[in-house]
Amino acid sequence: MSEAKRILIVDDEPLNVEFMEEVLEDDYIVTSVLSGEECLRQVKELKPDLIILDVAMPHMDGYEVCRRLKEELGFQSPILFVSARGSLEDRIAGYDAGGDDYLVKPFEIQELLAKVKSMEGYIDARLSLKQDLNEAQGMINMVMTDSSELGNVTLFMRQSFSCTSYEDLIKLLLDAVRHFGLNCTGQVTTKSGRITMDSHGVYKPVEAELLEVTRNKGRIFQYGKRMIINFNSISLLVKNMPLDDPDRCGRLRDHLCLVMEGAEAKVLALYYENQVTKREKELSELLVDTQKAINEIDEKLKYEKSVAVELSQDLILKLSEEIMLLALDDDQEKSVMKLVENGMASVIQAFGSREEIEHYFEQIISNIRATTVS
Repeated sequence: MSEAKRILIVDDEPLNVEFMEEVLEDDYIVTSVLSGEECLRQVKELKPDLIILDVAMPHMDGYEVCRRLKEELGFQSPILFVSARGSLEDRIAGYDAGGDDYLVKPFEIQELLAKVKSMEGYIDARLSLKQDLNEAQGMINMVMTDSSELGNVTLFMRQSFSCTSYEDLIKLLLDAVRHFGLNCTGQVTTKSGRITMDSHGVYKPVEAELLEVTRNKGRIFQYGKRMIINFNSISLLVKNMPLDDPDRCGRLRDHLCLVMEGAEAKVLALYYENQVTKREKELSELLVDTQKAINEIDEKLKYEKSVAVELSQDLILKLSEEIMLLALDDDQEKSVMKLVENGMASVIQAFGSREEIEHYFEQIISNIRATTVS
């Protein structure tokens, strides 16, 4: 069983602190402080796995505490902001300060537990991926020296043709932008839901949320070194645009738009391919069902014809016997028998149209098969 995670609660309201301690102390090692200054003094000693940080505090707000933790103390563990304000601007401010997720007051107990549980999984995933990320970064640097920016765009376009799923496409997209030295999160939106993936394998929940809420903010939405590129079905969050190099920044923006345009086209192609595959399956099932129905109709017609023939023959035999008892002369007897025989022949002939019906159904099957193949 893994060791319980250490959580540091930073909030100037004792009642808030007491509430969160009661909710979390059964499953986690919980410590609390009442100010940002105290947090900065004790964080190195406490070594928390997660900080739950209130935004609105006197003297030093949560955003400033987070920035100082990240920039001055090199704090790497995730930070969950807690605030009564939950607008897009507030969430962006928290994310820009270095936060990993955002919880809006007032919140339910289960909502707090869910956020902390999500952060716990994020912590474990980061630790397990740390070694792989270091190795991957070394490979990225080596590849970057051997390929040009435009060559990378062309390579993405060519390789995208072989993608057979949205997941494959996002992985290829993130691999392409990684060769530019960029750290990104990509998101594909389809009728069945959203698929979000990150260059490093684990994305912050707030990143997926930002991609969702900024889809209608225009083709390019930029704030600081972060930039979001939106197309109808796919979006990309770039986290480290090189603002200190305007020329390279401009080139990368152009290249990324080209890559994203190609990715959007592939998303649409995958959608239509899926629809065609679904339609082909439906038509194939229809063809099987139609063939089965025709076979059943054919067998039924054969059976009914044999029954009609048998009944007709029996009826003629009985009529012959009855006519003999009526004492008809030869001409009358022949006339009656001819009338009966003609009627029975008409009944049998009616069943002869089965071949026409069978031909009609065969034509239907042929048309369905031709539609499926085309």
